[in-house]
Amino acid sequence: RAAGRHGSSTYLGLLGLSAPEGGEPMRNVYVRVWNAAKRIAAAEMGKTVCVVSHGCAIRNILCAALGKPVEALGEVGWGVNTAISVVDFLPDGSSKVIAMNECGHVPVNPDAFTGAYRIPERDDARKEVD
Repeated sequence: RAAGRHGSSTYLGLLGLSAPEGGEPMRNVYVRVWNAAKRIAAAEMGKTVCVVSHGCAIRNILCAALGKPVEALGEVGWGVNTAISVVDFLPDGSSKVIAMNECGHVPVNPDAFTGAYRIPERDDARKEVD
């Protein structure tokens, strides 16, 4: 039995090899979007690049960047529309999540209903700038 809001057997099935009719298994999404992120990072190493996508793809990229397997996807919070996440890709192939699901630019408090959160180190940096 799975814990959390994604505790259904259907959700867990999506993480494996099964998928809804006409759909892609989550494991495949995880590998596909992570490989795409790494290709973009390698091609643009040393530059700042903005990649825009939908929540599922971004969540999978964050999961991989945190070094978590696809099975831990339920531990990665959802971001609201327009949330900003920052991942640094280093020349040695490693990655570091700098910000996750930042939504301070959104005029309402989406933290109350999405589970989005800020990385504490990032909040400290923001206080110096604000």
